[in-house]
Amino acid sequence: MKEKSRIVFFGTPPFAGKVLQALIEENFNVVACVTKPDSKAGRKLKLSVSAVKKIATENNIPVLQPEKMKDEGFSRQLASLKPEIIIVVAYGKILPASILNLPPFGSLNIHASLLPRYRGASPIQAALLNGDQETGVTIMKMDEQMDTGPILAQEKVGLSPGTGLETLHDALAFVGAKLLIKTLPLYLAGKIIPEPQDNDRASYVKIIKKEDGHLDFSLPAEILARKILALNPWPGTYVIWRDKSLKILEAEINEKNNGRKPGQVTVDKGGLYVAAQDRIMAIKKLQLSGRQQTGARDFILGHPEIKDAVFA
Repeated sequence: MKEKSRIVFFGTPPFAGKVLQALIEENFNVVACVTKPDSKAGRKLKLSVSAVKKIATENNIPVLQPEKMKDEGFSRQLASLKPEIIIVVAYGKILPASILNLPPFGSLNIHASLLPRYRGASPIQAALLNGDQETGVTIMKMDEQMDTGPILAQEKVGLSPGTGLETLHDALAFVGAKLLIKTLPLYLAGKIIPEPQDNDRASYVKIIKKEDGHLDFSLPAEILARKILALNPWPGTYVIWRDKSLKILEAEINEKNNGRKPGQVTVDKGGLYVAAQDRIMAIKKLQLSGRQQTGARDFILGHPEIKDAVFA
């Protein structure tokens, strides 16, 4: 069944690319990939292609990059492919019902949470920000609402202390790909009946923006530590120092704060420390705007004036 069923894959970032690669390696019949248009990135504004386009091109799979989902030309192209099922993984655009319902088996999505928890755009970050002990992936049949479709399968992933965004991202992509490989043949054979979600247990998460990375040291240290883990490398966690963005890339929670003003910086034996509401945080790695990232000791040597700072 898997070698014959015609799949059109919708996806854009590396998370989707890992799933696409797994489908290809397992000999599923991916007849085309749909991904976002190429964009200009970096200081030199070089044209950047998505992870999905790169993998599809390497494997001689046709790539479609529509500007709009309701473009008539794209609709005709998609229909001409005669997909039996559509797989959507972090595509980045909302798909209309005309696309979702085009294949006889509908459209499936891999979502990086245990739905109905963390519906929305940033479930991986949300699990880290909230200090969850476990998260996971869900395979669901898509409907017109955001992440509300019935569930085919789920798998849990435990979270260890100190787990960061990139590590969790890769782990969930790996688990999601394996779960899809196992689930898809059963679904196509009619052996899985999707189960409706419990909407009373639903929670939603927003799109992460650049300003969400700002660190407010009047908050408890545990909240700040979670934020540093959840939002690096993008959008990055930062303070403003001398009118420049100073990224805090790695930090540890130290002793109690016994009377220091939140945001106050101290330097001791080559270490850089900042007072939070309740504890002192040791800054291990940081990066001033326009400079390379560095450890605390080297940063202090280059910027001794940091010892007098108070981060707002």
